[in-house]
Amino acid sequence: MIFQFCHVKMEDIDNGNVSARRFRSNFEVYTRRWFILFVTTLLNISNAIVWVSYAPVAKEAVDFYHVSLDKVNWFSLVFFVSTVPFGLLAMWFIDKRGLRSGILIGAWVNALGISLRAFSTTSWIPSEYQYQFSLVGQSVASCAQPFVFFIPTKVAEKWFPEHQRALATTIIGMANPVGMMIATASASSLLSVQCTFSGIPLMNLVWSVPAIICVLLATFGVCSSTPPTPPSSSAAVITHQPYSQGIRELLIGWCSTIMIGSGLIGSLIIGVIVDRTKEFILLMKLCVGLMCISLCFFVVIVGYPDIGYAVALACAAVGFTGFSVYPLGLELGVECSFPSVPETTSTGFILISGQLQGIIYLVMTELLQRNIDGTKNVDLKVPLVLMESILVFFGVVFILFFNTEYKRRKAELIEQLDRILGLENSSTSAQSATIPPPSVYS
Repeated sequence: MIFQFCHVKMEDIDNGNVSARRFRSNFEVYTRRWFILFVTTLLNISNAIVWVSYAPVAKEAVDFYHVSLDKVNWFSLVFFVSTVPFGLLAMWFIDKRGLRSGILIGAWVNALGISLRAFSTTSWIPSEYQYQFSLVGQSVASCAQPFVFFIPTKVAEKWFPEHQRALATTIIGMANPVGMMIATASASSLLSVQCTFSGIPLMNLVWSVPAIICVLLATFGVCSSTPPTPPSSSAAVITHQPYSQGIRELLIGWCSTIMIGSGLIGSLIIGVIVDRTKEFILLMKLCVGLMCISLCFFVVIVGYPDIGYAVALACAAVGFTGFSVYPLGLELGVECSFPSVPETTSTGFILISGQLQGIIYLVMTELLQRNIDGTKNVDLKVPLVLMESILVFFGVVFILFFNTEYKRRKAELIEQLDRILGLENSSTSAQSATIPPPSVYS
């Protein structure tokens, strides 16, 4: 083994090109990591459902609450607004108190928010106050989002070995779009059920069930922030510094389902490939390039809604390439900032940036959209082309100029090589001690 080490080039270590299997240490992993993964995934799905559950049934919500569509849109917009201040709090809290505390806060606040929203739509609350109470509940649930949205890389780092980290990040990261897909696909079906609590009240009651299940699983099942022993060398070393209507209607329904479904497939495939190859930058640039091409195709073809198969293909292409960027970007953020920035902080800043851009794009859409004469529909061609141009511009800049060393990967390889050298030196010393000195034979 010592001869294998002598043939390893230091530039290979710097670039993270050394095979993980070649120098993998005997770190112990625990089966309970899959339970942690399940709880955090379910919690992200539940929070995403609460986030977008009113979007597919906006017209029904307008009729139920007797308010304008702009006020109903606040059920989604409040998540963007709350992510910025509470995102900073969540990053500090999780790094200070640990992963378990963050999961518990996220689970309880999310359940409290959807429960308040469900209670506000019952007959016990006067109809003129139901909207206000529901928005309060939605605001409470939005405060939970950073606590569950920022932890994919933290769970992967603390509980999973290096050859499973990207897969774990992908599964948790894709839970959010899965929740959106579930809410979108089932909203109209829930509203069509006839029972004592039908319509909006029934939908809120149904979506409160997974949130309560998450509270029970997190409270009684997640017993620690880390396993008894670390799963990798980077997890073993504590070196982090502490943290002191147009296109909208098109995307509602089967188009969003196709986009998210293809995104899940793409993310899983990319997650497995990056776990095996560790080529974060190459795969990220490949996905970003394909995403830019897919966006251009989408912007052109979305103007021809009569060509259903082409629109579906465009949605699938955008989903497959665009969603794959999400877990890759989170993992690459950790690789760039290790060890000076904690995983939650790097992930949090990336997601806060995304939420801020979401607010900008939403406001930009409202300002640039044009009403179609004689109808209530709006033309979103101008804001759509502008957003696509911005994304393609930054995508090209990323492909041409982005480069970084894999700091976490490099630290792990160096630690593994030092351990191998230490074992070889101790073995050599033991053999030397058993050989008599030359004076014995004289």
